[in-house]
Amino acid sequence: MPILCVVGVGEKGVGEYVAAKFQAEGYTVAMLARRKVNLDALEAQYPGTKGYVCDVSDTAQIDAAVAAIESELGPIDVLVFNASYGPFKPLLETTQDEFDLAMKTGPGGLFAFAKAVAPGMIARGGGVIGVTGATAAWRGMPSTAAKAPGNGAMRMLAQSLARDLGPKGVHCFHVVIDGIIDQPRTHDWMPNKPDEEFMNPAAIAEVYWSMANQPRSCWGFEINVMAAACCGSMASI
Repeated sequence: MPILCVVGVGEKGVGEYVAAKFQAEGYTVAMLARRKVNLDALEAQYPGTKGYVCDVSDTAQIDAAVAAIESELGPIDVLVFNASYGPFKPLLETTQDEFDLAMKTGPGGLFAFAKAVAPGMIARGGGVIGVTGATAAWRGMPSTAAKAPGNGAMRMLAQSLARDLGPKGVHCFHVVIDGIIDQPRTHDWMPNKPDEEFMNPAAIAEVYWSMANQPRSCWGFEINVMAAACCGSMASI
């Protein structure tokens, strides 16, 4: 069976639903998170999945996780990088450590994972690398002094990967999630936000599946998704 590696699996978020979608379609799935919490429950909920603890700001942990996955499950056919960091704070409240962690977690983590999986994909004649982006990849706001640089650099790196690896058979794409994902914690943060303005993570996972399975004659690089109720404030126009 083909192998999916999802980097960044949290409670009822995009990572979990991407794992569930690919598992339902016949993939063996490696789920990566910084902490062991929830991974055991997800393994039980989704047969054919296996959890691995990995801090994506640490290159040594990334290399060890990829080696363990390929030893225990097999070569990684699809990588979905769903990790980033960045507090919503203005410049004077953002620390140097927070800025550095945003760069190590987002573009730094993506770079290390791509370096780890791309050689095997090229040697096998194909593979997929999907990257989760955010509105912050397009624009900096007063409260994204760390987050926007991290997400913007991830987008630029994803473009470089697409141009470099595409001719070698590896499809790289970037999904801009232009809105708020429907999760318990986001409702807690925004109790007065209308339900129709939240984005369903299972529906987002369908987008990743579609992008990952495009024919070679018609590969897409970037798609932005949002709730219909929020189209009037779309960040891309």
